[in-house]
Amino acid sequence: MSDGVPWSPPAKTTCSAPVDGRVNDSNSGAAWKARGRLGDTGGMSVQSPSFPVQNAFALLCAQYAQRLPALLEDLTGPARGTVDLPLHVVWSGRRSYGLEQPRSRMSLYRTVLAEGQRQDLIDFLNRDLLIAQWPVLRTLISRPIRDVWESAFPELAAATAATAA
Repeated sequence: MSDGVPWSPPAKTTCSAPVDGRVNDSNSGAAWKARGRLGDTGGMSVQSPSFPVQNAFALLCAQYAQRLPALLEDLTGPARGTVDLPLHVVWSGRRSYGLEQPRSRMSLYRTVLAEGQRQDLIDFLNRDLLIAQWPVLRTLISRPIRDVWESAFPELAAATAATAA
């Protein structure tokens, strides 16, 4: 490292980003930029070999928290049929998903959770389907996404606990 201090990953943490997506100032992109660790990237964090982002997990949590709907009831996407995702959500590969096929539905939800903006979540995800498949879906998505959703919506964690019992 150029500052003489070796970088080590943070201890295991969970997302503590509030639903409005704000994080502690010491972890925010502005704070990192002020320390010279982020270039002018339009707010996106970029890891550089000489200045690794030490709290990328918190930054990811904040980004996903900003996309959350206010309530799970806001997720009014279809429960049947075929969903065709727009290019801004899935820019290559498969864009059409059949909701009657569990693997296809799981792939759709995984993609929308990872790549969709707030309105995409509302338009393409269905509250009841999300809760029903959460116990498996949570194992297929990244930890920041899982932690943000379970922190904001305790009924998702409860669905997982009910399945395990």
